[in-house]
Amino acid sequence: RPIRPIWLEPMIARNPFIAWTVMNGVVAALYFALGLAVSQFFAAYGLFPAPIWLPASIGLGAAMIGGARLAPGLFIGSFLTNFALFNPVVQVVMLISFTNALGPTLAAAIMARAAPRGTPFGTLRGLFAFIGGGVLLHGAIVATGGALAIWWGDSAIPGAALQSIWLRWWLSDAGGALYFAPALLLWLAYRPNGRADRSEIIEGFGISLFTLVVTAMVFGFGGQAVYESYVPYFLALPLAWLTLRFSLRAAYTLFTLVMIIATAGTITGQGPFVQAGFERPLT
Repeated sequence: RPIRPIWLEPMIARNPFIAWTVMNGVVAALYFALGLAVSQFFAAYGLFPAPIWLPASIGLGAAMIGGARLAPGLFIGSFLTNFALFNPVVQVVMLISFTNALGPTLAAAIMARAAPRGTPFGTLRGLFAFIGGGVLLHGAIVATGGALAIWWGDSAIPGAALQSIWLRWWLSDAGGALYFAPALLLWLAYRPNGRADRSEIIEGFGISLFTLVVTAMVFGFGGQAVYESYVPYFLALPLAWLTLRFSLRAAYTLFTLVMIIATAGTITGQGPFVQAGFERPLT
């Protein structure tokens, strides 16, 4: 059973064709916009293609909502993105886009089977399904399609280079799914049982804001302070606080924002991982 946001159910009941057509257009637009934004950001710092492909989360979230019904939107969004970025042969872009739609669709089917009543994070079986299907298998399918497409465009590429392309592609999509998809799925599947009181809202907001400010300071925004490479791991403490006091959704949303700030800081040459002199600080 797919995850259906409350606002989507009336649209489907009223006119399924229009509802799914609009949703496919929204998915394609979101994938295209996020793909261009991510690529341009990383390209500005000499990292192209993007080492972390955040549109993978859009793909996984869309597939969890509509399954194969939203695969056309993923295909179109991927096609437009790859054609705009690389301008390669149309057949090559079509193969990449096909697997960019196939990967999350199969992963969503696996997760829906493991957790038929909601998100996959409520049970151990669902969590394994998310890691194995939503992250590892999803990334492997997309990477295989991408590597085959590149080989199709240039069959003279050595096997070792093709293997490296596959691995980097897999890490990029798997990491992109792990970054944002859990928070997205938890928001989409959320059914409020009651309103939080004022003190809880202040506490949760205060902890989250404090954590984001500290994260920005640690990773070099607004100052040039030097921190040891172990300091960022203390950021797990407020995440654990939110998980225990509030919800997994709140904690993973904060985790996603922390990861975005940490990645942006590291890419721009700031933060403890760069200062420690690691050869690959982003990893």
